[in-house]
Amino acid sequence: MAPGGRVEAARFRAAMSRFLSGVTVVSVFDRAAGRPHGLTVSAFLSVSLDPTLVLVSLAKDSRGLECIGQEGRFGVNILGEHQERLALHFARRSHVPVDPPFVERDGVPLLAGSLVHLVVRTVEIHPAGDHALCIGLVEDLEYEEGWPLAYFRSRFYRLVPQEVLDRIAGHFL
Repeated sequence: MAPGGRVEAARFRAAMSRFLSGVTVVSVFDRAAGRPHGLTVSAFLSVSLDPTLVLVSLAKDSRGLECIGQEGRFGVNILGEHQERLALHFARRSHVPVDPPFVERDGVPLLAGSLVHLVVRTVEIHPAGDHALCIGLVEDLEYEEGWPLAYFRSRFYRLVPQEVLDRIAGHFL
């Protein structure tokens, strides 16, 4: 335990890595750079059906948070199983150059090929430790069939439905 009865950051990170999550990229137009900006975000959730609200958690010092504050709108892209390279690119963990396939919808940049696109208007931004919680109203969306990219214990995974596993297991019995 850290001083003051708090949990050490490294232990907290290790524990939270055991929560399976989908992979999202938040996208926003960066006026200063004159191009879209994206960042991989694992802390994303739906908040409300009426109104349709979502929440993303962004580092307080991130360029993306600054751009969202300036633009007032952003995109959420739920990545498909084939988009691991984009997840790494926007997490700034890739050394392989990637030319992100952005498309525009209602003035918001989105990643082509994602399972889900959300066009979001910022409603509130709340400071929360070293992050900020951005709550936004979903103004528009589109989605495709397919499988999501999953993240668990600092690695990417592809999901396999139980019926497929059962069929495979049946061949070995």
